Amino acid sequence: QQQQQQQQQQAGSQEGAAAVGGPSTPGSAGDPPKAESSAGNAGGAAAAAAAQAAAAAQASPSDGNEDEFWTEDEHNRLLQALCGQQGQPDFFLLASRLPNKTTPQVMRHLQLYLAALQHAQQLGRQVGAEVHHLSSGDMYATLGLHQQYQDFLMRRQLLLQQQQQQQ
Repeated sequence: QQQQQQQQQQAGSQEGAAAVGGPSTPGSAGDPPKAESSAGNAGGAAAAAAAQAAAAAQASPSDGNEDEFWTEDEHNRLLQALCGQQGQPDFFLLASRLPNKTTPQVMRHLQLYLAALQHAQQLGRQVGAEVHHLSSGDMYATLGLHQQYQDFLMRRQLLLQQQQQQQ
């Protein structure tokens, strides 16, 4: 039975990776990208990705590493770049399109995003709502990191203001 569960998790992991990079239908020009729309309907795939994210969450931004938090702009640019890929995501290519982000950071962010999205979708189903996208702020809140993310944004804003004053 344990071996059968492992096989199901491996199959789900492969489906989850394919679903992340699968084709999506972009919304209107002002809408955030919906890279997860194909993953959102594949409950098993999202569940497998969320299982992988459990390990990634142990090294989540809550460890105090400022580089691990993503701004809303970085988050949306990643999702837009992901929409342009088919098949399994090319994490190296995705990272190359995001200044200051490494391939492991891109991988971890997507894992955390899928875990948060799956959790939000489960909660949404309980109240009859559909969830197709999470902002970076909503993602961190879903993962229990809302205050740390708000602190990061405040420190970032103060740093930007100091840099502007020095110029």
